[in-house]
Amino acid sequence: GALAAALGAMATNLTVGKKKFLCYEEDHQRILSETERLRTRFLDLMEEDAALFEPLSRVYSMDRSDPAFAGTLRQATMDAIRAPFEMMRCACELVALLEELRGKCSVLLLSDVGCAAVAAYAALEAASMNVFVNTRTLPEDPEASEIGRQASDMLACWLPRAPGPPLQFSLRGAVGGGGIPRRVGQPPLHRPGDHLPL
Repeated sequence: GALAAALGAMATNLTVGKKKFLCYEEDHQRILSETERLRTRFLDLMEEDAALFEPLSRVYSMDRSDPAFAGTLRQATMDAIRAPFEMMRCACELVALLEELRGKCSVLLLSDVGCAAVAAYAALEAASMNVFVNTRTLPEDPEASEIGRQASDMLACWLPRAPGPPLQFSLRGAVGGGGIPRRVGQPPLHRPGDHLPL
């Protein structure tokens, strides 16, 4: 996520001041501000995620017959969900910024915007795994179920967009890359809800 935001900021910075794009100066400054906010937020969330995993791992070493086990497990699990869930929100925000940026930066930088889109896609899907691995341990909990529902909605809405239009436009349409391009409108090979073999 932080890498995707940094790539988006780099593409914006290298476009600022170019005569052809002076009409987007205000937008560029806003995109720079937002990508920097998201970059630092992703880094903070990484630290939070690591810190909140430790209490959860300790709970699983508790005696399950302990009357405090269920309540302690729920609290530690809900705490562990919050950082990756926020990462998902940040990744969605970033995809929206990258979609905007693709039409407001130099064609020479569109490959960087495409790479940022791929990284944002990875951040979104990776964070969702850390949400779902925890919500499934609380199947009867209304708050956990609601978070799981919202996470599923984010995937359904944003996963098709992250590797789709920005990447197609930047790498295939503008840069003319090779490989096996998808036709416009063709769905991504990996769809929301698919499970990858481990």
